[in-house]
Amino acid sequence: MCNRILRVIALLALTAFVSGCFTTGKNKTPRSEYNPEYRPMNVAGKGSIPSGLRRVVVLPVFWAEDPDSDFLRYLDSTIILSLQRTGAFELVPLDRAEMRKLFGKTQYSSVGVLPDNLVEELKRVYAADGALFVDLTVNRPYRPMALGFRTRILDFNGMDVVWSADILFDSADPAVALAARDFAEKTTFNPSPVDKSGAILQSPRSFAVFATDVLFSSLPIRK
Repeated sequence: MCNRILRVIALLALTAFVSGCFTTGKNKTPRSEYNPEYRPMNVAGKGSIPSGLRRVVVLPVFWAEDPDSDFLRYLDSTIILSLQRTGAFELVPLDRAEMRKLFGKTQYSSVGVLPDNLVEELKRVYAADGALFVDLTVNRPYRPMALGFRTRILDFNGMDVVWSADILFDSADPAVALAARDFAEKTTFNPSPVDKSGAILQSPRSFAVFATDVLFSSLPIRK
């Protein structure tokens, strides 16, 4: 009988603990509404998004070192999600298989030589107004983790670059580390943040979510 009572008490205690863990997420900011205080440098662009730039093709991330990396494919999807939360564009994700089918390659650099037919094909196939290019310039998956991105959005109407960025998110920088922890603790990206040890600084994929969200928070506004 005593053992049974002890088991019941232990179960009730565990239930209360788990409930407490999950209710900590109720006061968190939805990721779609989170506005990071950290503002990256090396961003350039127009004051606002042109009215004619609506439908944007998002090309696969370019990384010269390992174009077949699983992490690169994870970045492809993470970038789409981070862009979606800004609501800035109607997005057309271009996956690597379709990229190869159209152009014979799975990736193009934002600063490399582009095929002559790239813009016309994207306009023809996807009715696109522009394209986003993203280069992975730094990938350090061990502590202190770091990710670097070079990006640009090309407006096909006039062939103007409306936004560009060249940013290094280095967790060795105290400001970056603090911003990453703030993102993990305050948003619904991490629904039950009972661990305050900075786990986001130990997970390359979680750190990538933070970095891409901050990266695209620097986009111009749409008037």
